[in-house]
Amino acid sequence: MRKTLLRSAFVVAVVLLPFGVHLLYQSMTGLPQEVTIASGPQGGRYGQIAASLAEHVELQTGVSVKVIPTAGSLENLQLLDAGTVQFCLYQPQSEQFLHAPTAGSHTHAAFVANVYTEIVHFVVRRGIAIDGSETLAGKRVSVGLQGSGDYAMSRLLLEHFGLDENDIEPAYLTYDQIKSRFADGSLDAACLTI
Repeated sequence: MRKTLLRSAFVVAVVLLPFGVHLLYQSMTGLPQEVTIASGPQGGRYGQIAASLAEHVELQTGVSVKVIPTAGSLENLQLLDAGTVQFCLYQPQSEQFLHAPTAGSHTHAAFVANVYTEIVHFVVRRGIAIDGSETLAGKRVSVGLQGSGDYAMSRLLLEHFGLDENDIEPAYLTYDQIKSRFADGSLDAACLTI
């Protein structure tokens, strides 16, 4: 009787083994139920790209996608390293331009794709006389949120002009804030990476 039970158990195990292997394989290689994407400041280009990406991923895979706004590139990498997000948008070399202490230490990050080429625009409010770096000193200039790609590019641009943040009146603003500050006249210029 004992041999019969052992044979029956063996036959059941052999029959169920492929199902078990299949379930194990699926759990190890299947898509997650939810993905979180770190985008960037409210109203910025990264937010639009992340929202579009989330929509496509949800439609094509059925995976629920959550997009969270952030201060920008450096915060995105920190969230990725901490495991808070599974995907982020990042402006290359932001860490190097900002002399961030974590430059190059992101062991959990992997490059997926270059979304688009970014161009830096220096925008001046209508009626403000800024026609070169010598007339930029003392002006109220949005340099982006600290830790963002805009901030990194602003610092690089100021350096190119032979200036730094002490030579201007820096404002650390989101795109929506830039728009309203231009409208109310409390901002003279902005550096935007678009």
